[in-house]
Amino acid sequence: MITLKGKSVNKGIAQGKVVYFKRTGYTVRHSLVTNLDSELSRLNIALKVTGGELESLYAKALSELGREDAEIFRAYQTVLRDEVFITDIRRMIETDHVNAEYAVQEVTGRYAGMFSEMQDEIFKSKDQDLYEVADRVIRVLNNTKGEMLKLTEESIVIADDLTPGELINLDKDKLIGIVLYEGSPHSHVAIISRTLNIPAVIGVENAAALSHHSDDEEDTAIVDGYEGRIYINPTDEVKRQIELKTDTIEVEQLKLNSLKGLPNETINGRRVEIYANIGSLEELGQAVENDAHGIGLFRTEFVFLNRNVYPSEEEQFEIYKAAAERMEGRVCVIRTLDVGSDKHVRYLGFRNEANPAMGYRAVRISLMEPVMFKAQVKAILRASHYGNVAFMVPLVISVEEVKRVKKIIEECKTELKSAGLPFDEKCLFGVMIETPAAALISDRLAKEVDFFSIGTNDLTQYTLAIDRESNILDEFLDTHHEAVMKLIEITVKNAKEAGIQTGICGELASDLSLTTEFVKMGVDAFSVYPSMVLPLRSKIRGINV
Repeated sequence: MITLKGKSVNKGIAQGKVVYFKRTGYTVRHSLVTNLDSELSRLNIALKVTGGELESLYAKALSELGREDAEIFRAYQTVLRDEVFITDIRRMIETDHVNAEYAVQEVTGRYAGMFSEMQDEIFKSKDQDLYEVADRVIRVLNNTKGEMLKLTEESIVIADDLTPGELINLDKDKLIGIVLYEGSPHSHVAIISRTLNIPAVIGVENAAALSHHSDDEEDTAIVDGYEGRIYINPTDEVKRQIELKTDTIEVEQLKLNSLKGLPNETINGRRVEIYANIGSLEELGQAVENDAHGIGLFRTEFVFLNRNVYPSEEEQFEIYKAAAERMEGRVCVIRTLDVGSDKHVRYLGFRNEANPAMGYRAVRISLMEPVMFKAQVKAILRASHYGNVAFMVPLVISVEEVKRVKKIIEECKTELKSAGLPFDEKCLFGVMIETPAAALISDRLAKEVDFFSIGTNDLTQYTLAIDRESNILDEFLDTHHEAVMKLIEITVKNAKEAGIQTGICGELASDLSLTTEFVKMGVDAFSVYPSMVLPLRSKIRGINV
């Protein structure tokens, strides 16, 4: 028996035959070309063929996965239509007189490098979109077909990595587990595996132990998506332990599922809202499936990526409207653009900063880019006509900032009225409390807004002066530090006195060891990953305060 450890991206347990998958490789040659028109024509034909392939994948995903997950393949089409990206490829062919395959590979690597250097896993994984599209274009240019994986029985697929295109083409009735040596919890394959409810483990640490295995071997495996473990050719004792664990988990899940539809109330009847955090339209289905009472944090950064200019008001409106309608009357709190620090969008003119975490980011960018900001505010306001939409701005540090934002909101409302475009006049506006400065003046901020959302990740980082992404400082990063808890307590108290609601998002919202303390403080709402909604409801319903 071989035991492997990785990161779980979807819970569950799968037992069955192993199918090892290795993608057919190819070599991109570097050659000089003399007929530039002919080479550019080759590129144009490859782009057109690839566009057709992606359209077919989108249609298949739409029918099998639903609209949210199908948007993954729309993202690929966006890459293919990125004028700056494609222009850079053409320019390299024309300037360096190189073949199209080489130009596609080089430009893709340069663009993907910008994402891979980011610390945030969500943004880091965006390089996969580029590589997936580039791979398809190069294969068309090379006339090299990708290997199609066929499953003949219920199987666990083990591979270096899988693309969404490869995954969507698998027989879903026979795919019972996924094990990948590489990948990110925020990758498209991870998202799809959760939609399909397939146990999946990625980033396997000791994958070299399987380096000699091939699909010719009749291996079996158990994938434990709860622990992130994989057992190749498990012993009878391991099988027995997994069976006992499966029975226990099924009982616990039945208990959690029985909470669906029940209120988030403490024993003594105090109501506490539980919302979901999402970072794309694909994740809306998870929020609904887990019975979240709304979206407490809809991150909009994905709308601004893989582009050469910021998205138009109309583009954003369609996305926010889709989210509002999907929630069917439940609240949907949309956060305005929060980039900067480790999340760079190339067209916003980012500079090299000595300390980017304290530099050009979040609401500061919005106030310095008023045209972009107004397009987003108007799109959110328009979406409020189609659902229970609220919005908030991140990383405020002063009353003056909030007043500037409110002034822009009023200008947007006036412009929408002049254009005859409907919106909810009562659309709520809030701010995120993510800095000690905001927490300490929360009494004044509370007079300017409708609600607070405490972003505990940044609040912890700025309060303790420790980069929360730094692995070498883990021993110093006390997320329960008394100073952090005190700032949260001050914020909640000031919000109560002003008569506005306070929610908590970030990692501490999912920390069940703090739930009782937060409820005692008077926190009105928690916003967590969709999978944490029911465990948190169970915790709250056992509190008597």
